[in-house]
Amino acid sequence: MSRFYACSSALWLFLVAAIGSDFLAQRAEAADKPRKKGLLEALFDDVWVWPTEELQISPAPARRGAGDAKGDKILSLADAAAIARCPGVASAAPVVRARTFAHHGDQSWIPFFIYGSTPAFLETRCITTLAAGQAFTDKDVQAGRRVCLVGPTLVHKLFGDKSPLGEEVSLLGLGFKLKVIGVLPHKEPDFSGWDRDDILLAPWTVIRELRDKALNEGGKNAGQANNVVDPNDLANLYRAPAPAGPASAVVEPEKVPLDLILVRLKPSVTLQEATEPLTTLLRKQHHLQEKQPDDFVIRDVPAVPALPPKTAVPRPQRPQTKPADKVREAIHRGVTYLRNAQAHGHWEDELTAQLFKGGRTPLALLALLESGVPIDDPAIRKGLDYLRGTEPEFTYVISLQILVLSRAGQPRDKEMIQRNVKRLWAARSHDAGGQFCGWSYTRTEPNSGLSDNSNTEFAVMALDAGARAGAIVPREAWQQLRDLYLRTQQKDGGWPYLPHQHGSSFTMTIAGVCGLLTSNHHLDHNERVNQAVARGLVFLGDGVTGDISKQRYYCLHSLGRLGRLRNSGTLRSQTGKAYDFYRLQTQWLLEHQRDDGSWSEPKSKLDFSTGVSTSFALLFLTAANQGR
Repeated sequence: MSRFYACSSALWLFLVAAIGSDFLAQRAEAADKPRKKGLLEALFDDVWVWPTEELQISPAPARRGAGDAKGDKILSLADAAAIARCPGVASAAPVVRARTFAHHGDQSWIPFFIYGSTPAFLETRCITTLAAGQAFTDKDVQAGRRVCLVGPTLVHKLFGDKSPLGEEVSLLGLGFKLKVIGVLPHKEPDFSGWDRDDILLAPWTVIRELRDKALNEGGKNAGQANNVVDPNDLANLYRAPAPAGPASAVVEPEKVPLDLILVRLKPSVTLQEATEPLTTLLRKQHHLQEKQPDDFVIRDVPAVPALPPKTAVPRPQRPQTKPADKVREAIHRGVTYLRNAQAHGHWEDELTAQLFKGGRTPLALLALLESGVPIDDPAIRKGLDYLRGTEPEFTYVISLQILVLSRAGQPRDKEMIQRNVKRLWAARSHDAGGQFCGWSYTRTEPNSGLSDNSNTEFAVMALDAGARAGAIVPREAWQQLRDLYLRTQQKDGGWPYLPHQHGSSFTMTIAGVCGLLTSNHHLDHNERVNQAVARGLVFLGDGVTGDISKQRYYCLHSLGRLGRLRNSGTLRSQTGKAYDFYRLQTQWLLEHQRDDGSWSEPKSKLDFSTGVSTSFALLFLTAANQGR
């Protein structure tokens, strides 16, 4: 079977609504003033520009996980304290990270950032006033008090309109509860697009205790041990079991490993002036010989030029309002349609679903969960039970199962998530030279070169969701994905459907930008990725007014994902024109919802499935109206 025939046949039969076609998003009116802006100004107008005097220091990639019981040097609290005493440094904050589910009542969410630090974190991030409540103190850090601050996104996800102050947040599988004592102020996304409001900040002693507890319980209950992971597989740093209790009571500062040290410089000190003395200090701290390479990385954030002060001032926070009545009603009707379409616990009744068994059900479940249907709802329970009895084969199906099981957050599914992550990683494709080139529909012959950016997009989403749910994803996965997207970006800033192909596609460019943002989240941020993302966003901004009728719902799903990652529903063209795709496409969906609550494009060869189209529409509406 030829490559073209194989791709075209599978395209007709399943979810691939953006494959192989160049297109642009729906035609709309420009949403801002007609004044033209320069490219850099237009890009930065929708992101919060970090202060240029901030630095991040992290362990060098080659050193990650190299600490051992003999006290091999890594970044430590002693390093952070020494840096804070340097002339020219205003503050330095140690950071210990973790990643797991957060629960409150029947709501659950995986924060992008679970950080353990000291009160200096707020000073380093230029936070002088909280939105509500109070910050934790140095005494809280020393005592290991289980308290935390939460960002606006996490408040919305777990508490809705209710005040979180005094409430408890539980971390999955460990009975580990933190009392919310403060709410962080709103911050726009950083240049890499990550939602700075999706954060839980606690004393570093508490997050270290969380990680130690997960590791110490590994021998007793492997399922629980995997509920909490650090993003860089730093479990190797804890080869000897740590004693129970607050970390500060049993570990000397010299031996406490850190994931990051955040440094804020005094206004009069330039980045160039700060880098050399900090490098000299850390080399001395780590007893490095003259010919030994640095075992740390110092970088500015973001690694791009800052805008003039008048454009670098953060914009006022948009009010957090509920979705409009019409949108809530549309979501409710779409949910009702999917409920009624469920048969025998699943949504696999049509021809395409039979050929890709187990693929449509997780997509519908994901749409229902994101629309607010609780985990104990009968439709959710029956759908999850159905998935637990299936063995996926195709990339889309494996990926969607990982996505919905991770979103559901049930401890019993962690083994299945890990198994699917391993199956997905093993199914990746390589070209004739042995170079990683993404995923195809199924596992391919060695060095076949068969892959496409749509299957790869779903694989990236799944690996990220799996990692955030506690599954082990090889670090090389993120390195290879980032390299793939960097080397296959076209001269116009876009990405094609096939990695080796020429000619950029709108949806595949969304996939490329999201792939870089996602992989970069698991690695050290770098300037080359920032530049590639910027070029991709310009391509999307220039093309956002085109026709997407042939694959509208797949495109909307992709746009919704981009909006979530960037916490912004706006794209800007190279001339500075702004397009609020959240508002414009939400209006289109409201106007084209059917009487039975569904959405579909019966004349489209790609959006022919009403269940799939409705699921994609709900995923977009929930993303758009959580981001307003």
